[in-house]
Amino acid sequence: MAGYTAGTSYRQEPELVCSFSQFPTALGLRPGLRELLHRKRETRPNTTYLELGTLGEYITLELLRRLDPRWNQAVPAVPAYLPRDRRGLPCGQYCGCADLLLCTEEVLAVGEAKLLCTREMPEGEEVPADYRCQMEPEMRSNHLHLSYLIVLRFAQLPSKRELKWMRQRLQEGHPVLPVGAELRVWEYRRDERFWDQFVLPGLSRFEEYRRHAARDPEFCPTKRKNHRCFDPAYRTPEEQRARAEECFTPGHSRLALVHHYYAESPLAGSVLYCDKQPTEEEEQDEQALSWNQAASAGCARLVRLLELD
Repeated sequence: MAGYTAGTSYRQEPELVCSFSQFPTALGLRPGLRELLHRKRETRPNTTYLELGTLGEYITLELLRRLDPRWNQAVPAVPAYLPRDRRGLPCGQYCGCADLLLCTEEVLAVGEAKLLCTREMPEGEEVPADYRCQMEPEMRSNHLHLSYLIVLRFAQLPSKRELKWMRQRLQEGHPVLPVGAELRVWEYRRDERFWDQFVLPGLSRFEEYRRHAARDPEFCPTKRKNHRCFDPAYRTPEEQRARAEECFTPGHSRLALVHHYYAESPLAGSVLYCDKQPTEEEEQDEQALSWNQAASAGCARLVRLLELD
């Protein structure tokens, strides 16, 4: 298929402006604009979170496959260039790769998996703006109109060693129960209003910033009026997020799945109610006790019924 490349070598191509996963940063929804403008590798501590997120993608998708058998038919996606649009955006400037392509008789869609390390699980029906900015070009580069966002969040951030162990267990076909974790899946359809009013203008502004950065190795837009890089149109990530949400079209996003992973009760399989009824004397004694004493007596009776002592 024209426009596709093999592997992840596209990330090193000099003509690449940014990949789809960098769209949220290019559009001002996440920090890191300076590094992206000057094509510098990040040296901040969040590189550890990126490594954990990469490890967690496989775990997220495997857990989803066990909940929704349709995803057993998904295949790995391949990198694709964003096609030329009516602005004359050159093919080859923007390239990226979704995690999966879901191909069934009923559904053709891209799948994007995320393991949350520091942020909270999104609430509600709407896919967050920064994820939309990545999923929109993934759909358009594959000429599809439907996508799924699969998000996993643990109760506590696991270590790299723990994630590797979970991945190995899943690869070997063993069950894995991430106690306290939550898995959510959103269905998201192309939003032309969001694309035209937020993404495309944001890319134009980003390209203008790149031209300045090519002449000035220290350039980075700012809101400080006394700074030489002052830009009155520049917005902070919080302001940009609010602007993006104003461009959402209702009905293009819905929460399709919510699953919580609970530990199996130690009483599973035990008989809590049996033929051993309390005697009349035991009931009278329990009623005559204080609240705390009655609770203790009730627990003791439960232990006797379960024959745990």
